[in-house]
Amino acid sequence: MERRLYEHNLGHSKFTSTGTPWTLVYSEEMEDLILAKRRELKIKKMKSRTYIENLIRKGNP
Repeated sequence: MERRLYEHNLGHSKFTSTGTPWTLVYSEEMEDLILAKRRELKIKKMKSRTYIENLIRKGNP
């Protein structure tokens, strides 16, 4: 996670270059990379600010 956050803050990506510095406000520990990527895609597919704010507010499961 630290590496990804660092890469986001480098600003090399068009999407992540705005809004720097990025800070980590939510994370989940997963058993493996495949499950982690599935969970990330599920959260991104929600495209709901309310859903994401609720995740952050409730904290890590």
